[in-house]
Amino acid sequence: MLTTVRVLHHFTEVFKLEEEVIEPSSYWNNDMQMLSDEVLPHRMQLYCAWNTYSDRILNGWLFFAPNHIFRLKNEDSFLIAQQKDKWLIYNCVDSKLHIMVSGQLEETLNDIMDINDNFN
Repeated sequence: MLTTVRVLHHFTEVFKLEEEVIEPSSYWNNDMQMLSDEVLPHRMQLYCAWNTYSDRILNGWLFFAPNHIFRLKNEDSFLIAQQKDKWLIYNCVDSKLHIMVSGQLEETLNDIMDINDNFN
């Protein structure tokens, strides 16, 4: 099992951080559920605690700052990142990440650590 230090090092190596934006999203309202408020696997908790107000860039993907990721309470997934025609969502039901293209499942990732330099 990877240690916390190794997991955080992985994030540092893989993602390019953008400037912090501490202002709340204009889309936020009291009916929203924050990603960080969910019961998450340990590595996903670490991802949410790492540079919480900074977007991340990787191979044309924009990963939203963890403190800016939310969903409506009646939804079961969060939009974690997007690319031109792809979405990366975190599904609360199966605790996995799913790459979606035009609303169709393209790939399932078991862990946030599956995102690396080869991620497209």
